[in-house]
Amino acid sequence: MAGLTLRNNTWYITYQNESGVPRRISTGCDVNDRDGAEKKKQAFEDSQRLGKIDPYLKHRKRPLTAHIDDYHAYQIAKQFTQKRADGVHMRIKRLFESAGISSADEISESAIQVALSKLKKKP
Repeated sequence: MAGLTLRNNTWYITYQNESGVPRRISTGCDVNDRDGAEKKKQAFEDSQRLGKIDPYLKHRKRPLTAHIDDYHAYQIAKQFTQKRADGVHMRIKRLFESAGISSADEISESAIQVALSKLKKKP
């Protein structure tokens, strides 16, 4: 259950995330707008109850190519050789293009397996 706290003349919603870590988010309501803060708290609780708060939503909205590019940058940062990082980057892109996958929501085991079998048949 969420609560309301007042800090620096602004109302905040306080709650615990799935891991039990206390969190606080601003309602945007000033000290004189307690009713507005209560309404935002109620909306927050309702959305939590309905499961609409998705910690991975921003990642799911990004194109898959951005994730692949981030992974390539990660490999370079971890001091993989440029040749190895480029090879992995190319293979991952080719696999997802062959499977017709453009976002993280579209990834499925069967689509990946079919795409892999198609790529294995190519010379």
